[in-house]
Amino acid sequence: MANAFQEIRTHKDVVKLGDMYEKVKAKLSSVKEKAEIAAGRAIHASETVGTAFGFGWARGRYADEKGEWEMMGLPPDLTVGVLGLGFSFLGLTGKYDDHVAAIGTGAASAFATVKGIEMGAASASSKAPGHRYNAPGGPRPTTAGTRQVGEGAAGRAWAPGQRRETVNAP
Repeated sequence: MANAFQEIRTHKDVVKLGDMYEKVKAKLSSVKEKAEIAAGRAIHASETVGTAFGFGWARGRYADEKGEWEMMGLPPDLTVGVLGLGFSFLGLTGKYDDHVAAIGTGAASAFATVKGIEMGAASASSKAPGHRYNAPGGPRPTTAGTRQVGEGAAGRAWAPGQRRETVNAP
């Protein structure tokens, strides 16, 4: 009856087996640490994205006709973002600092996205000072080139069978 233990004959074999055991144990420990870090990042990301989604949904659901959403005179997403980040940076939430920071980041991101959309829409209007060729019907730079003409052509590569025309040629 031959098994692995019959192969161990000397003290050197026992030491070698012990060394192999320590190497495997160290490797598994390293894998466990990396898995914990990856899981923490995934949790952090899901808290951030979930909070941003939740505030986006709430703003879409409860905003007034101007798109404003306030509670007690303050935008809730900005309020939660500032408080969450502030509390976590100051260490006021103890072992939950990382989670509170993720929630604060998501809330602040939701507010920043809304404000970015508003500012982008305002700059696209032809009445906005300093606009750069982005207003519908506004001035365009003088360039020579071609564009596709046809249904669904915007933003797609030219395909055989579609008509092309020269635009902005001097």
